[in-house]
Amino acid sequence: MTIEDHLEQACADATRVADSFVAPGIQRGLGLRWRRRVAAGIAVSFILIGIAVAGVWGMADLISKETPPADTGPGPELQWTRVSSPPPVENVRDIWANDDGFALWTGAEVWTSPDGQTWQLAVTTPDGVGSFDTSHAVEYYDGTWIGVDSSAEAPSVWINDSGEWTEISLPYAFEPANALLTATTLSIAIASNDTGVVVVGRSLMLPDPDAVMARFAPEVAQAGGTATLNTDRMTVDISDGGGTVVATVPFEQIDERYSRVGAAATVIWHSANGIDWDQVGAFEQYAAFPDADSTGFVIVASDPFQVSEIWSSDDGVDWKSTPVSDPRPVSTSFAHYNGQIIVTGPDGLIAIDRTGDANVISTGDAFADLDPSLTFGEVTAGGYGITAWAYDSSTGSTPVRALWYSTDGTRWSRQELAEVFGAQSNAFGGLGTIKVAVDSTEVLVGYDPGSSAGSPLGGDYQLWLGSLP
Repeated sequence: MTIEDHLEQACADATRVADSFVAPGIQRGLGLRWRRRVAAGIAVSFILIGIAVAGVWGMADLISKETPPADTGPGPELQWTRVSSPPPVENVRDIWANDDGFALWTGAEVWTSPDGQTWQLAVTTPDGVGSFDTSHAVEYYDGTWIGVDSSAEAPSVWINDSGEWTEISLPYAFEPANALLTATTLSIAIASNDTGVVVVGRSLMLPDPDAVMARFAPEVAQAGGTATLNTDRMTVDISDGGGTVVATVPFEQIDERYSRVGAAATVIWHSANGIDWDQVGAFEQYAAFPDADSTGFVIVASDPFQVSEIWSSDDGVDWKSTPVSDPRPVSTSFAHYNGQIIVTGPDGLIAIDRTGDANVISTGDAFADLDPSLTFGEVTAGGYGITAWAYDSSTGSTPVRALWYSTDGTRWSRQELAEVFGAQSNAFGGLGTIKVAVDSTEVLVGYDPGSSAGSPLGGDYQLWLGSLP
């Protein structure tokens, strides 16, 4: 399959992501053609939730582009135990690891666990939090729960430090470089470390109909004409006072980026305490949501199907970019491990090192003789290692079929989920329903056996813990 074939498949798979990215009011006005056109670019913006660099960039590379690892033999296999008392939930939008153990968020409730076995309800989140199905919308920072909310004109955060939620509006000032464009609803996500909290918002930019009419048909504008967006045909339709369309202006004539996917912007906010916020940056690129560790923050930008720049900050305030010298087509997931940014893509698992070089690391027996229908979904990393899973893209239910694990990014084990979890793994989640978190001592996997389209099996939401023997 060619890269073009992969990208076409990515566009189809990402339409769902595009729908969740665009505000519901705008979404209803968007035609299928527009949604498919921007879907790939929006999915690419999910590629990597960057993680800390600063000192991390200074770490020695484990994976060298010039010198492939000598040992690519089988890695250790995880042994799995089903959690006997998972939270009583039916839908889980996010699972993550932190210094206190694990947390999961249903879209309404946050449950926490010190060990993955015993769970307790920590907090219930307001309705607006995570309204665009962001990958990480809730964070616990310095004794305060923080949730992010999205709005076209007033993005905000909610804070809860005493049992009650308070909404705080984020300062928002952004004007596209192209005066014929306007920024639409932001989709935002959050990350934190000991230095503070970073929120990153992504905005899809669309043509401003009145500005386009004034530029391309000034006489019609002066005579009281009207202009409307036709997002199905990707044009601005200009009508005279009687309602007759007298001119159409293609989006790509307004901005050349629409000849590829579309135009987007990324906005960055920072807070040292979760209460007082400053907008500290903005740039016109598709970008991933943020993440952090003790060394700082990272955001990875794409243009439009390839990683193009890595934006990094050691304090969340001052940001710098590092170009990726050898861009690779990428999919919708990332992880950070031992100085590498690891992404999934048509070539498999790709590591981007501290200099911006990219290198395929999915080599060895664990990746041999793969079924052509398998497509990599998400990659997750933590102190215990790296996991990646692949789903069967040939079926309507997109069941997850296999999971890979590595302790060093070099030697991998591959486990067929039908063998690990038994018959129910035939419906082991669907694209977007399986969630994985990795902490310093184990791997946590969660899925809903009955959530996949066309799944013949039902059942409660399940959690499994994986560890080395």
